[in-house]
Amino acid sequence: MFRTFTTNAFDFVGITEEYDKSIHVLRAKYVPGLPAIISPKNINPEKRINDRYELDSDTRDYLLSKLSPKMQVYQSAKQQLEKELLL
Repeated sequence: MFRTFTTNAFDFVGITEEYDKSIHVLRAKYVPGLPAIISPKNINPEKRINDRYELDSDTRDYLLSKLSPKMQVYQSAKQQLEKELLL
């Protein structure tokens, strides 16, 4: 079972989908010498950066029903990252 916790327990939260923003926060808080230019790896060369993979509604509904507690943590992490960007 997935235990409930808040992302506030972590000093740093990075989000895969917000990789550039996450690296920016990491650099600002802990590793100022980290190179600012990070080359993307393991990407689909036929997919544009801002395009998303589409799911049919049944699959999306199923995943949301199964992953609801994890999605709450994910949303909390995204909010924490956005707050860190404002500092």
